Amino acid sequence: MGLLLDSWHWYTSHGTVEEMLELSNRDIVHVHLNDAPAGIPVDEQIDNRRKLPVTTGVMDMKGFVNALVKIGYDGPVECEPFDQALRQMENEPALQKTIDSLNRLWDLIAV
Repeated sequence: MGLLLDSWHWYTSHGTVEEMLELSNRDIVHVHLNDAPAGIPVDEQIDNRRKLPVTTGVMDMKGFVNALVKIGYDGPVECEPFDQALRQMENEPALQKTIDSLNRLWDLIAV
């Protein structure tokens, strides 16, 4: 048993990279990746309205992903955008948009 770490909930709870660095790989069993819609204050974000990671720049996804790397997280990750526009796309373009989003996220990892 462990923590499902969700970047949107981390952001909306005012979580910090420093808090993430207090965790270990053993503490986290799964990670959800997403970004928050732009133009909405953090305390006014709505849970079922999210974006693909690294698409709005609202969240510190660079800090988030590098904290995961630093603590040695090696478990599963998945995108969890509750994005109506993405849902309305055909499968192949939606998949490509998701792949592109994840590739931008991986590019943020400091080696």
